[in-house]
Amino acid sequence: MLCSLTIVVYSAVLGLLVLMGLDKSPLGLRVTDYEEQIGADVIEHGLAGTNVARYHLEKPLTSKTFAQQ
Repeated sequence: MLCSLTIVVYSAVLGLLVLMGLDKSPLGLRVTDYEEQIGADVIEHGLAGTNVARYHLEKPLTSKTFAQQ
């Protein structure tokens, strides 16, 4: 029981230290308000997002249709 508790506390403290270090680094943990308005896809990856709600499937994916591809 004590070993499990020690591992949990150690992991929590180490994780907190890593997150605090990242937060103080130039990388940061969050995007700015401007970057959030533009979109993380564009800012972080240079990609414009697509609206997947408009997608439609020509054929439903099953094991048979997947094997034919």
